[in-house]
Amino acid sequence: MKSKDRLSLSYTGRFYDPDKVSRRGALTEFVDIRRVETELELSGASNLHNARMDYIGHKGFRAGMDYTFYKNDDKQHLVNDFEKEEEQTISTLSSQQVQRVDLYMNDSRKLKKEWMLDYGVDASFSDTRNESGQSINGGNAPEGTFRLKQKDYSMGAFASFTKQFGKKVSLNASLSLQYYKASVDSAGKKKTLWNRAGLFPQLNFTYKVAPSGMLMFSFSSDKTYPSYWDVTPQESPINSYSVILGNPSLKPYRSYSGQLIYILKQKYTILAFCDYVPDYFAQLPYQNTSELKNVFRYENMDYQLQFGVGVIVPFRVGEFWNSQVTLSGQRMQEKLDHFHDLSFHNEKYTGQFKMDNTFTLSKSRPNLKLDLNGYFVTGAVQGIYDLGHLYDVSSALKWQFADDRATLILKCNNIFRSNMPHTMEINQSGQYSRLWKLDDQRCVTVSFVWKFGGYKKKQHEAVDASRFGKSM
Repeated sequence: MKSKDRLSLSYTGRFYDPDKVSRRGALTEFVDIRRVETELELSGASNLHNARMDYIGHKGFRAGMDYTFYKNDDKQHLVNDFEKEEEQTISTLSSQQVQRVDLYMNDSRKLKKEWMLDYGVDASFSDTRNESGQSINGGNAPEGTFRLKQKDYSMGAFASFTKQFGKKVSLNASLSLQYYKASVDSAGKKKTLWNRAGLFPQLNFTYKVAPSGMLMFSFSSDKTYPSYWDVTPQESPINSYSVILGNPSLKPYRSYSGQLIYILKQKYTILAFCDYVPDYFAQLPYQNTSELKNVFRYENMDYQLQFGVGVIVPFRVGEFWNSQVTLSGQRMQEKLDHFHDLSFHNEKYTGQFKMDNTFTLSKSRPNLKLDLNGYFVTGAVQGIYDLGHLYDVSSALKWQFADDRATLILKCNNIFRSNMPHTMEINQSGQYSRLWKLDDQRCVTVSFVWKFGGYKKKQHEAVDASRFGKSM
């Protein structure tokens, strides 16, 4: 008898061109003072290596190890051309190197009366080196120069129970205990960034009301870390008026989400949801009190609260048109009592319309399908921002041939360059500003896929790179 135990090894690599240069321009006009033209060049190289090993036993035991190495070098060169003064140059060189190791062990046991028990432990350790050096007109700028070593630790244990009660009711409940700590070392001075422990419950309940109806309730909780770079004392100028600052006091936030869902006739969905996020963080602007500067920095809020309702309706029109429509409405609320001598408590009602369509243009010789998807959001809030509406339309044309072994795909995303808010407005405690942002992410791609025999692509867990790199 052959053993059903499995051992798998995988490697993932990502590499970015060091010679690619991104250029941005800005024009700043100070009323009755001066006019400044700014040119900003960004370049740099990055590479990521990930190796993963997983062991899966035939009796339910699983164990694995994941190692990730990431390195990034950034160059930023900014030139401010003043109307009646000499131009100013600000050059910044920064680098980041991350090594992270993740370990886990899980096991499953079938108990009496059809109870299923899952339990396990996990641990993670990362070592990060962040460095930055800045010069203004060829001289040094101490406020933009630092060298930091950050270490993150986390350990956790969980237990999960699953039970089927007859043919109508199923229940899954789990509880995870997590401990996470981070510290930073700067020139021999050590500081604890966070040192926390917490319980994170999960619950999934399903009840078959009738042969054509199903009621589901779910509750989940999790935590989200800030990026390694955002907790450094970075200073990255955007133009002559605006600058991005790091926040060494930034903390992780927890999130709690609940959903009540009713599915009718196995296709129509009605849902209600609520999300509560204490210590939620986002990048917010404020006016510097000592100089004429607009500062962007990630800040922990008191909380974010969202709740709403929605419906999902699929439908078909013959063999030609297959569609799904999603409608939702929600109330958003964000609050922060102490925000650089200000406070805010912003609320907004928003709506979303989403539609996904597949049109079968031809079923055989050629086999052509057109995907046309889009959504519209009426607006949102982010801290003191009141975000304007946004919408997105994307499409893909798929041609299958050679007995459906080959697929040629022509795809266009963000056709109207509209998936960012059209306006970002601030009208808070005497502070008023309006920002128009053109973030052109429109992209046209062509891809070709060939299936060899009965090969099926194996699903691999994606590499978590959410905390890596520097954002602008």
